[in-house]
Amino acid sequence: MGYRSAAHKEGCPNRQLLTEPCLTHEVRAFIEANLSFLVKSQLEVAGLPLNRSLAVISEAQDRIDSVPGSKGNVFKEKLAQVMQKNQTLS
Repeated sequence: MGYRSAAHKEGCPNRQLLTEPCLTHEVRAFIEANLSFLVKSQLEVAGLPLNRSLAVISEAQDRIDSVPGSKGNVFKEKLAQVMQKNQTLS
């Protein structure tokens, strides 16, 4: 959570955040190891069959649930909040 605000203080724009030198190697490695699947997932593909869309969400939940430590807990809590707002997906 603090990574984004720290990066913004150093002048990193949102779209280029992962390529900017203001991110520490540790943060970049954490994102690549635990969250890069989100970029490769099909979350924004138009016309995806409903069963595949639901499978993408389920896969994302499983991957986020496997993120270790306190940083992982932050992502798990945020996902739980999103899913709470979208109870029909649960």
